[in-house]
Amino acid sequence: MAKSSITEADVHRACEEMHARGEKPTQGKIIQLLGGSYSTVGPYVKTWRDGQETKERERGLLIPPELTAAWDHAVRRARGDAAEKWSTQIAEQDAQLEELRAEAAEMRAQLATLEAANLQLATERDRLAGKSEGLEGSLEVARKERQAALDQAKDAQLELARVAQVAEGLNARLADMAAHSQEQQSFREGLERRIAEQQLEISGAHAKALEAGAAVSLAQAQLGAEKSAREAAETRVRALEADQATYDQAISRAAAAEASATELRRQNELLTEMLRAKSTGPAGKTAEKRG
Repeated sequence: MAKSSITEADVHRACEEMHARGEKPTQGKIIQLLGGSYSTVGPYVKTWRDGQETKERERGLLIPPELTAAWDHAVRRARGDAAEKWSTQIAEQDAQLEELRAEAAEMRAQLATLEAANLQLATERDRLAGKSEGLEGSLEVARKERQAALDQAKDAQLELARVAQVAEGLNARLADMAAHSQEQQSFREGLERRIAEQQLEISGAHAKALEAGAAVSLAQAQLGAEKSAREAAETRVRALEADQATYDQAISRAAAAEASATELRRQNELLTEMLRAKSTGPAGKTAEKRG
């Protein structure tokens, strides 16, 4: 944070913190951290550097060139081993990610096919539902027609029984009569014709009843077939929903793998920065002073 008045102690403290983190204190970094100007901060940074050199000389911290070379070699080797390790892991993660992406693409294609099939099934189901409603209506009409035909046949049978009873009475009376007049003969013939007509009406009513029964049976069979087709369509819809859940799981796995690969890259970059900072530590600075 910028201050209105920067002291030598403030600058020395900031330099110590940077040095502890493995960073090289510079006037620009101190100004960026504390504020001030080069004319104010520069002398304080120089006094801190002079103090550091004095401390190193007093402590005898000058490192031989052989140790410096060994340190540099160890740093380069560690950096190479770590980079190779992280590169291998990243390559493996990338391969797994590519496999998951391919699997997800395949699942997307399958899902598109399944969605098209689902749409077709939904259309077919709606068509079957409409047809089923039409069949139910036709069945109801056929039932009503059958009931009307049965009622008509029943009424005709009652009428026939009544006419037959009347005919039997008349026949008995005619049998008892001694004289058979032409009028009585005509009446009897008319009565017999009426009976024959009633019998024909009863036969027609029975035939209509049989036709209505056949229509009802056919409508019931068609309704059962439509119901089976609708149940099969609903079963396929449930299977599509299960495939949707499998696709969602594959997408989640792909997202997790991609997040893992991103984290590995970030750790690799962090390790590289740490190794670079260590390579520019006390050994590197001491070699620079000797030069």
